[in-house]
Amino acid sequence: MYSAGPGLVILWALAFAPQAEKLPSFDVVDVQPTQLTAPKKESFLPTGRVDLPYITVKQMMMAAYGAQENMITGGPKWLDTERYDVVAKAPPKTSLPTLLLMTQTMLADQFKLSVHREEKPMTAYALVRGKKPLKLQPSEGTANGRADCHWQPTDAGRVQRICKNLTMPELARQLPGWGPARVDLPVVNPTDLKGGYDFSFEISAPGVRGDGQTLPSASLAEITIFDALEQLGLKLEQRKLPLQVIVIDHIERPH
Repeated sequence: MYSAGPGLVILWALAFAPQAEKLPSFDVVDVQPTQLTAPKKESFLPTGRVDLPYITVKQMMMAAYGAQENMITGGPKWLDTERYDVVAKAPPKTSLPTLLLMTQTMLADQFKLSVHREEKPMTAYALVRGKKPLKLQPSEGTANGRADCHWQPTDAGRVQRICKNLTMPELARQLPGWGPARVDLPVVNPTDLKGGYDFSFEISAPGVRGDGQTLPSASLAEITIFDALEQLGLKLEQRKLPLQVIVIDHIERPH
């Protein structure tokens, strides 16, 4: 999840939908200062169990609100530095969008978080159709019904991104968090592409070779994320867009 990394998905529209009723909450929540010295993979399981190890409050907010890091403003510096181990429990088969709404409730209860939304003109990328034919395969889904994306080393200086059942809104949300892709701006999705897709692409990742060891420099011709998306029939266009940002009004360390 961290920097919107693997495993955490939510539609931006859901995160910002007006909440007419009280948000759902976990049955049990435990938040403790981390005992770990390095990141471990987070999980939102169909059993209703949520494990968020070695995580900052900013990273929890990014997941809970479906927001990219530069769309969250305000708050003290410790939001980016202090890390926690969070374990929570919801009823079995609770949907992932509901689990993430429960995470919003947990942040409000445990950290006294309150926020408001503002519209702000920002430089961003629009994910649009490109000139080439689409090379996205409509997905038949995954075993758990969720999106699944991971990096895989290939030849010297390149890595492959393999995605299953990924929607275009979720691709736009995740792109800035895909470290090797080096997408430095928020991404929005104005395409009319519906449903999930299976696809893969390769990009350059200088200093990496196929066995995972590092190299002084890339040994193959450079392929950027812009090149890779173009081969899929997509394109990132830089635009000035009015985007909603989350402004932190109040937050406290857990007691």
